[in-house]
Amino acid sequence: MENKFTFSIVMAVYNVEDYINEAIDSVLNQSLNFEENVQLILVDDESSDNSYKICEEYKEKYPKNIILLSKENGGAGSARNLGLKYAIGKYINFLDSDDYFSKNTLKDALNFLLAHDDEVDFVSMPLRWFGASNKTHPLNYKFDGNDRVVNVMDDYEFIQLHSNSSFFKREVIKKYKFLENTVRSEDSFLINQMLLDNPNYGLINKPTYYYRKRHSSSSLTDTVKSKKEYYTDYLKKYCFKLIDYSKKNVDEVPKFIQYLLIYEIKPILYVDDIKSILNKEEYNELVECIKKLLNYVDEDIIKEHKSINNHIKSLLIFLKNDEFNIVVRPKKRKIFLKSNDYIINKLHNHKIRLDIIEYIDNHLNISGLFVGNCYNESISIKVAIKTLEGKEKIYTATRIEYPTTYRNTRNFLGFDWQFYYSFDFKIPIENDENYKITFLIEFNENGEKVTFYPKVKLRTYCNITEFAPFIVKDSKIILFKDDSIHAVNYSFKGRLKFELDLLHKLLTSSQKHKIDAVSVRILYLILKPFWKNKRIWLFMDDIDEAYDNATYLFKYASNNQDNINNYFIIDKNSKDYKKLKKQNENVVSYGSLKHKLLYLYSEKLIHSHVNRKWNNPFNDLNRKLFAGLNIANKYYLQHFNNKDNNDDSLIKFYNNLKLILTESEYEQNKIINGHYNYDEHIVKCLGFPRYDFLNNDNIEKNILFIPSKNSYSVLLRDFSKLDELLNDEDLLIEINKKGYRFVFKPSKDLIPFLDLIKIHNLVTVNIDDSYQDLINKSSLIISNNSESVLDFAYLKKPIIYYINDNESIENNFGDIVKSKKCLLKKVISHMDNGCEMSSQYKKIVDGYFRFDDNENCKRVFSWLKNN
Repeated sequence: MENKFTFSIVMAVYNVEDYINEAIDSVLNQSLNFEENVQLILVDDESSDNSYKICEEYKEKYPKNIILLSKENGGAGSARNLGLKYAIGKYINFLDSDDYFSKNTLKDALNFLLAHDDEVDFVSMPLRWFGASNKTHPLNYKFDGNDRVVNVMDDYEFIQLHSNSSFFKREVIKKYKFLENTVRSEDSFLINQMLLDNPNYGLINKPTYYYRKRHSSSSLTDTVKSKKEYYTDYLKKYCFKLIDYSKKNVDEVPKFIQYLLIYEIKPILYVDDIKSILNKEEYNELVECIKKLLNYVDEDIIKEHKSINNHIKSLLIFLKNDEFNIVVRPKKRKIFLKSNDYIINKLHNHKIRLDIIEYIDNHLNISGLFVGNCYNESISIKVAIKTLEGKEKIYTATRIEYPTTYRNTRNFLGFDWQFYYSFDFKIPIENDENYKITFLIEFNENGEKVTFYPKVKLRTYCNITEFAPFIVKDSKIILFKDDSIHAVNYSFKGRLKFELDLLHKLLTSSQKHKIDAVSVRILYLILKPFWKNKRIWLFMDDIDEAYDNATYLFKYASNNQDNINNYFIIDKNSKDYKKLKKQNENVVSYGSLKHKLLYLYSEKLIHSHVNRKWNNPFNDLNRKLFAGLNIANKYYLQHFNNKDNNDDSLIKFYNNLKLILTESEYEQNKIINGHYNYDEHIVKCLGFPRYDFLNNDNIEKNILFIPSKNSYSVLLRDFSKLDELLNDEDLLIEINKKGYRFVFKPSKDLIPFLDLIKIHNLVTVNIDDSYQDLINKSSLIISNNSESVLDFAYLKKPIIYYINDNESIENNFGDIVKSKKCLLKKVISHMDNGCEMSSQYKKIVDGYFRFDDNENCKRVFSWLKNN
């Protein structure tokens, strides 16, 4: 059988029953004939699922091509070493059992290897992630250009790590072994031994290796970070072993090995909770090991490395040199953070980035961010506000904490290294004065003091941008120019000059949609006199779905004659558009010309969902070019309670909301005391408008199943919980026997996938009725805590939370169950009780909702008129 096969594919198999078919089929379906050219060696590493059985089925179908081996669990390295012993193909690959090849992979690899037989021992192809991520691999820059042979002694950045995306000459690779009993890099060690012996290898760019990034944490790559072996043991078993091999075989650690080592330790540096995984002694040992490793790495390799950012580079050089110092030049207004002669950071070159610039109630409100590599306590951010007469006053910013966002101290390898300083200013502005506001930063550490004037940049979501650098509000023009903000008295001549300068800048730029922006800005100026006195309020729920808080408040507002022009915005293709349009002519298609005009002159944007894209109809037309035209305030009518207190969309620097509506004082206090940076007058407990339209007038014997909308992405990855409920025959028969119907309401996100889901014939799938209609008519709800649960609780009807073992419910208004058996028992109990909410949960409901007087719309509308 020697040389019978062109390729041998060795596949280590461990608990991949959901994925292995795709991997094997990608080999069977290659353009190169499988039965004539490919030997497939499947090595089961003591799987506990059906992986071995699936392998047996393929073995039975292709007995001449497939070898099936089984071994005690020992990891991918030992499985590949075993499979390698049985490989007889001319070229060998190690496809992972949850990944797959593109169709022409084997043919392209063969053509290259035959053409360069006397030059290379293996060839590699690009690697692309799929599943939880669809990004390309960060080392894919190697594959830019034509297929070619590279020498890593010369092109040391072209490191190679993966055996799964490579094809090896059998007579060469059999001289080496994969590392065993290591958490990762077992194949990288083998490959780089080969490259130290022959530094040439091939690169082909047409085929693709598809590497699965799992949604769950079940893959080895995703779970090993919690193991202590991932750290010092890994460095000793892999990194230092490779260093020793290099020194022994080539008398040095070549640059490509140095480059590889930095790439390999990078994941360790990013582990946030490393000090909770390792004890103090283990952590100190790890740091010393990394310092020792860095002794073998040139400083230039760190500086030039493509796969690490400047913060990581500076940390590694600090660790390499084991020295840090601050050098200040007060007269030159400069601060250098150095390690020996290497400048880790030039603090004076860091920029302030502004999130919010607004003029309201004779105050200029400014929010922004400064990021540096020194402690925030050493920094003070200020503004100097100067009038035309030369009067100057200094204001100091209020530092703001946003611990649930990325704006938190970044920790690398247990070192606090990147510091985020968020800040707010509230500066009084007099009507008859013109002002220039200049930013300055004071640095003061260990008696070293420097004041410098930073560059200032504007966020893309700021209402003033680089290409639209001013707004007009009341009697002021607020202008951003030369890193300063100017607040000048309004004049038509001044406004016209700024606008003409802006139009000229747009027309001479290379920005996409610049002609659209110029046309809109000119149209805005022409129509402004005719629209300026109109009070326009825009209401919106989801972009393609209505009947949430904004819909019902819009209906209420439309019936009140208050000299306000109310409009409801929704996608024209939505099933709710025609229904609403028949009821009210002021229903407008999202993104239409009318919507855009209304948006430009609107006074209030009232939404039940927070999303900057939905708020702005110009979002798809390079939104920064249209900034400054709309100065409407945004009001958020929450469509569900923020139960986890981590809704980043509420964060002030993202959306700068002027109302966050809650249904309970508990929720109100949670947001006020959270880290969203809103004052008490913004977060109001007035009740949800949609609750005014809830009733128990026409209850039917429906048991309603509504999973959380946020869980659909999970359900699409893992149908087990959904399938379990929709096909629980014991439950469904019992429901049917007692005269009830089981009604499943899928979200719009799940509807396109309904054909993929097995649904029992006793389940009624309802996609036509609104959530509210179903809630009103149903007797009992089963959910994993969707927003609909609150509506059900408000009506004091029974709730069953059906959740996973690792989940919990805050403020539960009903029974929590985690198994089919318990669910069946609870459903029967409720049906026997006439689906009456127990007194225990009624008491909880009474204590939670502040209002039940059906006047939520009235309260909210009144507040909006007065604020």
